[in-house]
Amino acid sequence: MDALLEYENNVYLDMFHNDGILVMAEGLGIERIFLNFIKLYCDATNLVIVVNAHEAEEQYFTNKIKESDPKSFEYVTKITTETHSQNERAQAYLKGGCFFVTSRILVVDMLTDRIPIEYITGILVYNAHKIIDSCQETFILRMFRQKNNLVIFQSQKGFIKAFSDNPIFFTKGFSKVERVMKNLFVKKLFIYPRFHVDIEAELTKYKPEVIEIHVGLSDNSCRIQMALMDILNVLLQEFKGCCSYIDHDLTMEMVISRPFDQIVKAQLEPVWNQLGSKPKQLISDIRTLRLLLYYLTQYDSITFFKMLNCLKSHEKDIGRSSGWMFLDAANELFTKAKLRVYGSEMRNYVKPDPKKNSNGPKKTEVYMASRIIAESPKLKVLKEILEELGTEENSEEEINILIVANDDRTCSQIKHFLRKNRLTRKTENGPKKATKQFDKFDIAEEQKSDEKDDEFIVKMILKPFGSTDLNERQVDSKISKMVKKLDRKNKEKKLQLWFVRQIEVIQCLRYKNPMRVYFMMYTNSSEEQRYLTSIRTEKESFEILIREKANMIVTEEQDGKLELRKWSAQCLRSEPPKIIVDMREFRCELPSILHKRGFHIEPCTLEVGDYVLTPSISVERKSINDLIESLANGRLYNQVNAMSRSYKIPVLLIEFDPKKPFQLNHTSSKLSLLTIHFPKLRILWCSSPSETAEIFEELKSNCP
Repeated sequence: MDALLEYENNVYLDMFHNDGILVMAEGLGIERIFLNFIKLYCDATNLVIVVNAHEAEEQYFTNKIKESDPKSFEYVTKITTETHSQNERAQAYLKGGCFFVTSRILVVDMLTDRIPIEYITGILVYNAHKIIDSCQETFILRMFRQKNNLVIFQSQKGFIKAFSDNPIFFTKGFSKVERVMKNLFVKKLFIYPRFHVDIEAELTKYKPEVIEIHVGLSDNSCRIQMALMDILNVLLQEFKGCCSYIDHDLTMEMVISRPFDQIVKAQLEPVWNQLGSKPKQLISDIRTLRLLLYYLTQYDSITFFKMLNCLKSHEKDIGRSSGWMFLDAANELFTKAKLRVYGSEMRNYVKPDPKKNSNGPKKTEVYMASRIIAESPKLKVLKEILEELGTEENSEEEINILIVANDDRTCSQIKHFLRKNRLTRKTENGPKKATKQFDKFDIAEEQKSDEKDDEFIVKMILKPFGSTDLNERQVDSKISKMVKKLDRKNKEKKLQLWFVRQIEVIQCLRYKNPMRVYFMMYTNSSEEQRYLTSIRTEKESFEILIREKANMIVTEEQDGKLELRKWSAQCLRSEPPKIIVDMREFRCELPSILHKRGFHIEPCTLEVGDYVLTPSISVERKSINDLIESLANGRLYNQVNAMSRSYKIPVLLIEFDPKKPFQLNHTSSKLSLLTIHFPKLRILWCSSPSETAEIFEELKSNCP
């Protein structure tokens, strides 16, 4: 196993001796702890299942095991429908080890007894904050608790260990953490925030040398930011005034720092069709201005000005204009954005006539063109830092520099800047070779195309004259590879906070090689506000979790004893009611809810219908979108025709979400024609999978 820090070892021992859920601050090494658990059970005597890990995370864990312990890698298996057939999966489970299996495949294998549940050593759950009552992972854990009874350890049940680094998610809703623990069938909660005593003592022991550089925005940039804030404040107040459905606790901090779109969508989704055009336009304008505020601190002045011009031209093309463009602050915004690009000199600048200047531009015109574009303040500071590193005395040593940015577009700008500004460093090879260019830099182009979007780094190797080639010594692999692990799907993830803590952990692991960290941030900017808000929000979330843990009521049967007794009682009495479910239906929630209500689920590939309740009743389930599409292309007609020929009572089940409005338009007339052509067809409308399960139970009781 990999060497762990002292606090990581304490966390590891807590989770090893107890079934429970670990909630840890992001960036503190939860991946390393999870990886060590996988390595621990990589042998033929164990059968451990890893669930709820994304494909990128699975790839990360398997690659790390392959690099560090090739023998353990022989017992790591990733099962998909492309790599393993049904018989091959059954043989693979009997060999033992750790298995990365998709939830749909694992549910089917457990229902068909293709995997020996009684011999499963345990289940490791990653991203535990995503476990809800009706998800496939809860279905898996429920069957595991019902049927698992390790014969090797006599009466001891298999373990369930869950991991999460998203404390904010557990504070949303009422008793969120308690409900997640019930779905996981665990009784213990382990909380490790950044301000934990053990973590604080460990990370402060070997601190990296941190140099905070507060870069000031230019005068024009400050005025642009103030103008954007004024416009956002006006739009927010207007939105709260014209929309009575929204929570009036919305503040400017939420608009700047939090995913505003998600907050508004969650509150307005049930009544979206009742909103007028004005609230929808205000939401769109706020989204656009938030993007402008992000562009202001991340990208150069030309990119920002180009986006403003695109907005203005777009409004002209569609023939209408947003209300905020007529505000005084908007005029200030466009004026200062133009000055950032062209400068004050452009007021007296006259565009040269190409007919008169056929021999090329004059020197004054070239000088004017070179002065009009303002350079980014951060790039200026970056250049000064690199020049400072180049003048240090240890010039005979290779200097490894890792430049981390927020996204790939910023990295492209840094790459372009470094190529245009060839920096130098002093060497000790005599006066004739007193300086040498920084001759090697790259933007991590060695990774595959599918990984390229996930890496937001610029790597530079600063070398003295005559040193070895770039490929022989690369930038520190630990820091480089941990950036590849980022989940690009979650754009709102606090990248800065995660990366800063990873640097602290890496420094403690490699304390003999001290690092120097230059932390650049714009002072009094939205960028700084977002970073400080992320720290405060996480701290408040952990404080809420600590209070909930102190007042939490954990029943004796929460670890799955009640599920085991229910299943034992079903085995002793008459055979439970059986429902045949099509294999494709295990992507939805309904099979899990049916199993929870006591039905025996039998997976099968059905040619007609999705659910077979009795020999005479077949059900075809449709969502609203699928219903409209299948009626348009005629697929539903063929499906109902096949059900009517094969079953006495064909049923069309239409599921809809009462919180989401929908309009059938011409679909209702097509449904009427369908019932006329097939008189035996019965149509059921259900507002949720739980209601569908109740209807299935009534149908089974009347027609067993």
